[in-house]
Amino acid sequence: MEHNNRIKKLIKFNLTITPIVIGGLIYILFGNGNYNFLSWVGFKMSGGLILTNWIIYNLPDGLWLFSLSNIFGFIWSNDYVNFIRWSLFSFLLALLTEIFQKYKLFSGTFDIIDIIAYFIAIIFSSLLFIINYYSLNLNSNRYEKKS
Repeated sequence: MEHNNRIKKLIKFNLTITPIVIGGLIYILFGNGNYNFLSWVGFKMSGGLILTNWIIYNLPDGLWLFSLSNIFGFIWSNDYVNFIRWSLFSFLLALLTEIFQKYKLFSGTFDIIDIIAYFIAIIFSSLLFIINYYSLNLNSNRYEKKS
């Protein structure tokens, strides 16, 4: 039983922290502007490693939303109402940032592909929540005493 709890904690850690770390590293190492830490050594994307614009600019946005929604799913693993409430709130907040960028209310560049990445992230996170929610309920029903 202790071994299963460790595995569950490791999975939760990997589904929340790892996406943020990967997205952050992509943004820091390959992103445009002041955050491209490889620019000081003259690293050029065309000179070796080739990453598509989608991986560099859109995937990190989807990964942070995926991670945040997974955190909500693990906090409220038995409460789908709160999971939906907070995941929807974070999704709408992400959409608003894109809309505000379109109308120059926030700095940044509006990108419809970011919005697609948000949709993909929230769908995958919701699927993970559903799988986790039903597996928890199936396991708890399995151990209940029958009358």
